[in-house]
Amino acid sequence: MNEKLLKELSDATGIPLDHFSEALNYPDSVVGFIPNIARARELCRIVEEGSVAGALILERWVDLCQTVKQTAEVYEIAGEGSAARSKAKDKWNKLSLARLNMATTSAQAKQVYLTSLVGSPVRRLAAEKCARLCRTLRQADRLWFFAPGGVLATLAQERMLELCTTI
Repeated sequence: MNEKLLKELSDATGIPLDHFSEALNYPDSVVGFIPNIARARELCRIVEEGSVAGALILERWVDLCQTVKQTAEVYEIAGEGSAARSKAKDKWNKLSLARLNMATTSAQAKQVYLTSLVGSPVRRLAAEKCARLCRTLRQADRLWFFAPGGVLATLAQERMLELCTTI
């Protein structure tokens, strides 16, 4: 690692520079002192891509995320197959599921569908809830128009049929 990088990480974590290499053996002590996403983002810009320090910072970044948008950002930055990407994927699904559980309208469930990870089980659940929460034929028709293909459109059509048969 270069001296400038070590100095930056030392400043960010509060670990003395001469103890930094020792501290790298204890990742929690290094990254635990990154106080916020802005600092994690800043540190990611200065470390070498694919470095151990970068991986640790990304994992800390995921820990700091509190919204789907924040988690999606770190997911996109993390390398394919990395621990940070896997952790971000899990957190993204967890946050999306929490929002889906709170959704009481089709519009809220649709928003979860739009912001959930493509191909995730949460996305499928959001599509199902979105269709199920359509109370009128007009709502189901709008949902179908919004998604003229795929699982959401199919579920909207099924919901329109259900609503027509209960009139």
